[in-house]
Amino acid sequence: MNPAHLHLVINHVPVIGTMITLFILAIGIIKKSDDVKKVAMLVLILTSVITIPVYLSGGNAEEMVEALMKMLTNLS
Repeated sequence: MNPAHLHLVINHVPVIGTMITLFILAIGIIKKSDDVKKVAMLVLILTSVITIPVYLSGGNAEEMVEALMKMLTNLS
């Protein structure tokens, strides 16, 4: 799996994870449950950890896409 593929696979996890976190947190606030709020915090932490490889693989993915575009431009 190259960096561009890895980036594309995990790129949407932080966005979706944040939305899931907000949904869980809203349920915790409505139900006034500290346990549900703790689950929301855990999901947020896990989402944050997954954000690190997304960020680190972004530069390599960009370079690969730029090289591909340059190669395609030379063909035409």
